[in-house]
Amino acid sequence: MTIEELLTLPSLSGMKLLAGKTGIHRKISTVTVVDTPDGATWIKGNEFVITTAYAIRDDASGITQLIKELHRKSASGLGIKSGRFIKKIPRDAIELAESLSFPVISVPEEYAFCDIINPALSLIVNRQSALLMHSSKVHKDFLELAVNNNSVPEILQTLQSLINMPAVFVDIHFRQFYYSDYNSPLAKDMHNISFDEFSPGLFPQYDCITVANKSEKFGYILTSHCEVSDFDEKLTRTAIEYASIVLILRIQTRISNMHIEEKYRSVFLEDLLMNNVKTECEIHNRAQLYGWNFSNGGLVAVIDINNIKKYYIKSLDPQTNEK
Repeated sequence: MTIEELLTLPSLSGMKLLAGKTGIHRKISTVTVVDTPDGATWIKGNEFVITTAYAIRDDASGITQLIKELHRKSASGLGIKSGRFIKKIPRDAIELAESLSFPVISVPEEYAFCDIINPALSLIVNRQSALLMHSSKVHKDFLELAVNNNSVPEILQTLQSLINMPAVFVDIHFRQFYYSDYNSPLAKDMHNISFDEFSPGLFPQYDCITVANKSEKFGYILTSHCEVSDFDEKLTRTAIEYASIVLILRIQTRISNMHIEEKYRSVFLEDLLMNNVKTECEIHNRAQLYGWNFSNGGLVAVIDINNIKKYYIKSLDPQTNEK
């Protein structure tokens, strides 16, 4: 959660922001109490720290030093129970907090520590639980897609159902666009361009995520760009990561199958050329695998183009040669 969300909890309506308003989006991962002179030493980051200021009640610069140390340790903010051991927050401490965008909050004296800790941690734990449940569902859904050899549009439709946004996959290996919803505004924008016109920055109004492993790029996933909470952003990112994994597996399988088919097709042509075929039935059965129909006879020929490699290397510009 964030400092801003902490301040909007109904049970904590008595807490007031004293300084550091520009830092209210700081994230809170836990809530802790610091009431010893060296308490800030144990801060690890993202804690909302509560203190009665008992340990520094006689130190005029104590609050200022505490704010400096908490900011250095990347704490989320400081809640001070003023009125008991410290009557008023020093002006220099308020000014420092403002300059650091470090939230300082006044905590009513009647609030027990558990009154703050329990509702904050309940919200944090509930969100973590929801994130884990969502991740489990995402994992299950995409595992089924991977095992059942579903198509790329079906993978994108599953992604759309999880993130509530249409998606497009740009397959740079087989030079194709795939859509989760063919009639979505995103898809209609993509319809207006050819594959060669596409670039990752062509549509800045959409999020473009690269689909790649450590050694190779396979394409891009495009989705609508929406202003969402950090929590919803995590859910979306998790779903897109799983979709990317399944898409990579699908493309790798297709590439592998294509290479195998090319290999066996070449062997078949060689067998025809070398008369290494036993029956006419064998010819027709093997030809059928590649969509060829030799029922009306046929001719196999080898065409040798002299110096073709030299021509491609020397006579074409690099971009055309690559294509």
